[in-house]
Amino acid sequence: MCRLKKSLYGLKQAPRQWYGKFDSFMTNQGYHKMQPDHYLFVKKLDGGDFLILILYVDDMLIVEQDRIKIGTLKKALSRLFSMQDMVPVRQILGMHIVRD
Repeated sequence: MCRLKKSLYGLKQAPRQWYGKFDSFMTNQGYHKMQPDHYLFVKKLDGGDFLILILYVDDMLIVEQDRIKIGTLKKALSRLFSMQDMVPVRQILGMHIVRD
């Protein structure tokens, strides 16, 4: 018998451990979880703007008008997590996204 010092991918504890690490990172960056949905993280920026991150399983949607602020968050996330930056979203969870 061996004792693991971290969770392994595929074990039932792995998603909880991953979310705990993600939640800790977002809290340290100044984001707040919204109630009752703990997968919606919001940070109030200077000038009254908000940066919003929506997490669904292992997909993220980041919403903000300023692409530089989005890029800063993406860089910080990529330092800690292995991730891919996909094309601008057109659809998520069955909802079509329209930009104006």
